Amino acid sequence: MHPKRFPRCYEIDWRSRIIALEESYVVLDKPAGTSVGETIGNIEESCATFATRALGLTIPLMTTHQIDNCTEGCVVLARNKEYCSIFHSKIRERKVKKIYLALAASPLPIGIIKHYMRPINMAPRLVSEDFIKGWHICQLEVLECRKIPWPTILVQDEYCVEDCGWPSQDYAYECKINLLTGRTHQIRAQFAACKAPIIGDSMYMHAAIAEMTNPGLNPFGKYKRDFISESEKETAEVNWIAQHGKEPRVAIGLQACQISWDEDEHIYKAGLPWWRR
Repeated sequence: MHPKRFPRCYEIDWRSRIIALEESYVVLDKPAGTSVGETIGNIEESCATFATRALGLTIPLMTTHQIDNCTEGCVVLARNKEYCSIFHSKIRERKVKKIYLALAASPLPIGIIKHYMRPINMAPRLVSEDFIKGWHICQLEVLECRKIPWPTILVQDEYCVEDCGWPSQDYAYECKINLLTGRTHQIRAQFAACKAPIIGDSMYMHAAIAEMTNPGLNPFGKYKRDFISESEKETAEVNWIAQHGKEPRVAIGLQACQISWDEDEHIYKAGLPWWRR
């Protein structure tokens, strides 16, 4: 009765967002605030639907992988079922390489960052620095981290980026990331766990700020407490989840800036991220 809507679909010049048009696939520079494919209750307002129309294709484009609605950047859409299956196989065989740009509120060290993610398909995604049996390993590699000015209020307003109350807003840190595992919300959750949440990420930045104020609040964090009972631990987990905010409305400081596969035989790059335009 109340489907999730994506009005930003009607504001975009979709033809200008096409990076590549090939015989078997299309590479799209996805705008933030849109869904890659159809959602429950809304098969109309998606990147696949609007890109299909912009290109005048008779066969609808098909999703091969996902990035969050609030993330912009490279997405591969298949032009037929055969290539959709082929690309899924490439992802499973780890032949697809994804590079991201993240605009973080604090600096991160160069190198591999590892966490373990709770195996529950529900936001927020909880992560732990320590191994927990049954939790999924999350790994990313920070390739670069450079200090840049925090985006101005005018720029944030233009791209509907939310002010989540980070205490210091003089400088931000643009990180280039090699995503080694592709978990949902992985970069967002891992950066927040490192006290470097992504700018505009209303879900995870609120929790990062709460943990900075009260270091023992996160039952899976560096300063986690020892619990005397399982019920006490469950209560702490529920309280920690409550510190997280709602999913961002439009954009956060995260872009899938490059995608490649077959050992860089195919390589595609997105345009400038919103904070550099």
